[in-house]
Amino acid sequence: YILLRSMEERYSWDWEQPWPVDSEAKTEVGIWLANFDSWKSKGIWVTGEPQMIQAQDASDTAVGGWIGELKGTGVSIVNGIAHRFWIPGEVELAAANLSELDMTLSSTHRELWAVWLMFATFAESRLRGMWVRVQADNQALYFIVSKGKASSLATHRLLVDLFWLCQ
Repeated sequence: YILLRSMEERYSWDWEQPWPVDSEAKTEVGIWLANFDSWKSKGIWVTGEPQMIQAQDASDTAVGGWIGELKGTGVSIVNGIAHRFWIPGEVELAAANLSELDMTLSSTHRELWAVWLMFATFAESRLRGMWVRVQADNQALYFIVSKGKASSLATHRLLVDLFWLCQ
């Protein structure tokens, strides 16, 4: 989507020559072609309950978060509205400074970077084969991860990295 949009903006749909496509875009199209049959039938909504819970956040300069085994849930009533919350057991922490480039990108990109950091940090030690509930305070992040589509190429690349890490 990002490639098509940028090509259309740069060359217009009336361009008579083949559009230049970089190797990264060709690789991604090849991955989709090779895996489409197995991915197209995978259910979007998983049934059951998560085993782990994670929360993270991003500032202008750094990201951090915690992850723990899910021990239970509770309900809190605020202004007459019931809110479900998840209770972790012991938690482990991770944090990192952002690069100068990441500091200039959107808050949604930084929030996704925080999710990626948590998964990358604990992928082997805690998360392999686990269903993880990710709590985030960025609504755009939910839609980007759910749909697999980001408007920024840098955010898209990070989303693809997160996909492969989870895969």
